[in-house]
Amino acid sequence: MSKSLGFYAASTDTHEQMFLDYLQDVYGSTFEGMTKIQKLALLAYLANGLLNVETQMIGTSIATEQLEPMHEIFEGVQKYLTIGMHLPLADAVVNQIKYQY
Repeated sequence: MSKSLGFYAASTDTHEQMFLDYLQDVYGSTFEGMTKIQKLALLAYLANGLLNVETQMIGTSIATEQLEPMHEIFEGVQKYLTIGMHLPLADAVVNQIKYQY
């Protein structure tokens, strides 16, 4: 059983909290009202937004340089990891990012 949205995300900003409350009201406290496709799309959207903000903060040239070795990693994921390992790897990456800030 997963923890509720409120465990992971709560905000003192009124607009943010209103949106989080909306998500919980419409899709449930553990997103049980979302399909797997919807959850994956939300995850991809959030990851893309975080990548864009980080790129703006450090600059495009530095980001491009840092992304260069990722092609090899992407190929390795595709070649060596089963689809069943994608979510555990994503979980590990998310946790590493959370503790970098």
